[in-house]
Amino acid sequence: VFSEADFAPFDVILGSVHFVDGWAFDDPAERGRWDEVGPDAIWRRYFDIRCEAVTSDAPFQIMAHPDLAKKFAIYPSFDLTTLYEQAAEACASSGRMIEVNTSGAHYACAEMFPAPELLAAFCRAGVECTVGTDAHTPANVARGIEQAYQLMAQAGYQTVTVPTADGDRRHIPIA
Repeated sequence: VFSEADFAPFDVILGSVHFVDGWAFDDPAERGRWDEVGPDAIWRRYFDIRCEAVTSDAPFQIMAHPDLAKKFAIYPSFDLTTLYEQAAEACASSGRMIEVNTSGAHYACAEMFPAPELLAAFCRAGVECTVGTDAHTPANVARGIEQAYQLMAQAGYQTVTVPTADGDRRHIPIA
């Protein structure tokens, strides 16, 4: 368990969901478990955990890669609209931002996080949005940024929100 002091050195803190009930569902070494558990159960549980996280008192400002469950391009048999709306409502009620993460375009799902429909739900709910790349290496720092802005504009966003070191937010036009 972390204390508030543990996060003090950081200007911006991102929250994310990488585990479903202790299982690293996005780890390629754990990919086989998707077949055991089944995509419907995983997607439902992922969004339950995500909504719990975004409405928690954890000290993050931005929820990163909002639909990471699609990383391996394994999708549920049901329409995701209800889960998308719940995620957008939870995020809006928390006042937290979401991130368009460009890294998804380089995984099996071949599209950025979040999916266009989920991003549009966030926009309709009034959730502010920023952009990240999950770079992990210097060569990928700005990978896909322009395409992320285009995705945001298509979803209805007119600005990208940039968190500042003092805790404020700047809004920069994207169109």
